[in-house]
Amino acid sequence: MDIETISQLHALFQEMHKKQDLKSALDVLFFSMRNSFVFDNVAVYLEDPQDKSLDVVYARAMGRGRTAEADASWGEAIAHEVITSGELIMREPSTQSSQNIDRMSQTYLLGIPLQINSKFAGALLFVRFGGPAYSDIHIHIASLQAFWLTFFN
Repeated sequence: MDIETISQLHALFQEMHKKQDLKSALDVLFFSMRNSFVFDNVAVYLEDPQDKSLDVVYARAMGRGRTAEADASWGEAIAHEVITSGELIMREPSTQSSQNIDRMSQTYLLGIPLQINSKFAGALLFVRFGGPAYSDIHIHIASLQAFWLTFFN
């Protein structure tokens, strides 16, 4: 890792640390990475340890479709699957639906487990409308965001 990257990460963590609440810190994290990792919506789900229900603690629409309010209901099923499996999950539209001209109906989902206190207790979900598919570097960046997120929880 070069000194410029380390300096940028240091500045990012300092800015996040200055924020008074989790949502403001996550805004800094996700907005700062948009040059390297483009997504349309992001949501963070945490599992209630008592009843195993999912709580949306953060949801933001940042790209295509951002005029609509960030609705995290699109991700509850995949969030549950990510938490249950403890594994990264990707979903892409079928070949037939990718022929569809309406980009908003073509969802590319990426779900990453959040490990808190050695337990899979949450999921970080990203959605892209109309693609492109998530590349290896995008998956690495998203995984880093999930890891960093656990320190601010």
